[in-house]
Amino acid sequence: MQSDLVDHPITGTPDDRDIFALGVAAEFGGGFQAGITFQDWDFDTEEDVTHTGIGLGYESGPIAVHANWGEYNFDTSADVAGWGVAGAYDLGGGLKVHAAYADSDALDAETWSLGLSMAF
Repeated sequence: MQSDLVDHPITGTPDDRDIFALGVAAEFGGGFQAGITFQDWDFDTEEDVTHTGIGLGYESGPIAVHANWGEYNFDTSADVAGWGVAGAYDLGGGLKVHAAYADSDALDAETWSLGLSMAF
């Protein structure tokens, strides 16, 4: 549990809060991974928030894919959810191609990315 002054995620107003967080991740046979997180944000003067997130992944040879979903639940405001998918392909020699797409209720936003990573 953590307690200190931080900006509220919706109002941006500085507020003291207590956070309880719990996360579990596991790797399974055949290159599969899964994880889940839960957070409870208890603000002194602003609306309280909980967040739940789930992620699933698979990796085999040069290919890696991941999907995730998360949702913020507010005491009085509308809930906000989002999801995303990402993939990577290892070209060898330390060079990988990455692509991702995400969709969120927050500001009705959709984003995507495409890039390269290099390891020397």
